[in-house]
Amino acid sequence: MSKNFGDLMAENAPLIGIVPARGGSKRAPGKNTALFRGKPLVAHTIEQAIEAQRFSEIVLTTDSAEVKSLCEGYPISLHDRSRDLANDDATILEVIRALGSERDWSPDTAVALLQVTAPLRSVEDILAAYQLFISSGNDCAVVSVTENDYPIQLTMRIENERLVPTFPEVYKNGLRKQNQSVTYRWNDAVMIDSLRNLMDPNRVNLFGESPIPYLMPLDRSVAIDYPFQLEVCQALGNRNPDLEKDR
Repeated sequence: MSKNFGDLMAENAPLIGIVPARGGSKRAPGKNTALFRGKPLVAHTIEQAIEAQRFSEIVLTTDSAEVKSLCEGYPISLHDRSRDLANDDATILEVIRALGSERDWSPDTAVALLQVTAPLRSVEDILAAYQLFISSGNDCAVVSVTENDYPIQLTMRIENERLVPTFPEVYKNGLRKQNQSVTYRWNDAVMIDSLRNLMDPNRVNLFGESPIPYLMPLDRSVAIDYPFQLEVCQALGNRNPDLEKDR
């Protein structure tokens, strides 16, 4: 007999949600505290994690007093990020590893990364990604992705003030977008993996080798890296009935 989601959950180690929200951002200053649907983005993400009802602990990792103040009253843990983990060169993988070491989490602990910059993610996306992770045996990361809306095979770079194709052989064969294979990108919404895998010293990036894709549509996959993308999210969020249902 096949096992249902509840049975699979019961057999697995605790799931910890990590919400990173450092104070500095050069491309979109103050993005973590910007309002989305009337609430700061960081609070919106925390409320999604709470609504999911799957996390044994939700950790907000930040160096910002303003972020901490906005999240007072939520049933979460706070991680005071050190200066070396809050600069522009620090990676999310380094932050997760620091948390795992400081809090002595079991290697079997599942860790879900919930970026504040993906407000169009739904609670159902979190649950579905977690189900995919545990049903696949917890062997590798599950990463939320969406289709690239423009083929990377047709991209160009600038050299000596001229456009040069990134993939010259593909460029020679024509520029029809319909003829290019589909590629995918991370959309910032959710990444889940075991702490054991994340702490592996041979792992050089956040996702590891050959992660499992959790596919999301383009209209829920706008990641906020620049101020105009917050406006796009606001417009999409206000007309998306699925988000209204989740809230």
